[in-house]
Amino acid sequence: MRSATTQFKLICAPLEGYSERSFRKLCYQYGATLTMTEMSHVDSLSRGNKSSWRRVEIDTAVPTAIQLLAGNENQLQKTLDLYRRGDHPLPTEWNFNLGCPSPEVIKKGLGCSMVKRIAKNNSLVNLIRKEFGGVVSVKLRLGLNAFEKRNKVYLNLIKECDADYFIVHARDGQQTSKDPPDWEIYDECVNTGKPIIANGNIRTLQDLEKLKGMGVQGVCIGRAAVQNPLIFTHFRKHLENFTPQIPQIDSQQPQLIIDQVKKQYFNNMAYYYGSEFRDNEKVVEYINNFERHFGDLKKYTDLDFDFDGG
Repeated sequence: MRSATTQFKLICAPLEGYSERSFRKLCYQYGATLTMTEMSHVDSLSRGNKSSWRRVEIDTAVPTAIQLLAGNENQLQKTLDLYRRGDHPLPTEWNFNLGCPSPEVIKKGLGCSMVKRIAKNNSLVNLIRKEFGGVVSVKLRLGLNAFEKRNKVYLNLIKECDADYFIVHARDGQQTSKDPPDWEIYDECVNTGKPIIANGNIRTLQDLEKLKGMGVQGVCIGRAAVQNPLIFTHFRKHLENFTPQIPQIDSQQPQLIIDQVKKQYFNNMAYYYGSEFRDNEKVVEYINNFERHFGDLKKYTDLDFDFDGG
């Protein structure tokens, strides 16, 4: 395990249907220190599936971790060989998904059903290290179910796996976003001596300070970032002297802020996909998902900061 950076991480979580390059760049422009691609299936990547390979397209100007769903070394090796032969740029980091609770994924023995497989995870982590070096992290839930959580399979993984750091989603695989995350587990995770990143319902400065006080080295934010990417500006300004890349509107009118963020998002879309980006069916899916959750003034009131990001 390499020594982790001392900067407190503000990570934009991998979000299915959202985390393409435009949204990742938007979150980085507003203060995220690292972004993550949508989860990509190594099985599909190893077979050259074009849709899966589009998910791992990155902009080297935006710090990005490529997140992989993997459970087979041969498939991972083939994927890494294809990545190298395709002359793709190296990501900032690599990440393994041990948190996906989808029944289809679990049926294949992947996602959160992999938390208890320490030897397998070490093999996958070390394979990437051998091929590309760099930082390799793991994003996990607390196990497949409440039974695995009680038996602390997550803690065994953190202790024994040689990943550089661990993003711990404080729910088990049978819990949903409506179930409160169990942040109390972070004390024992931090006590392993491994770098821990907190994930799950992190929305306010009070949340940030509570988790920092428990010794985590960063937070990974998903749904709150979709509702308002300015959460990264707010958190970053609280942690350090920070000026976002996007000039801030000095206004307490939420609609003006919403309009600014949307404009920047569409500027990013045009940068990556061309001025006719709305003719791209897949891109329109991402836009629809973004607009479905961003810009709802009621959702803004759930976050505890002013709309100028201050």
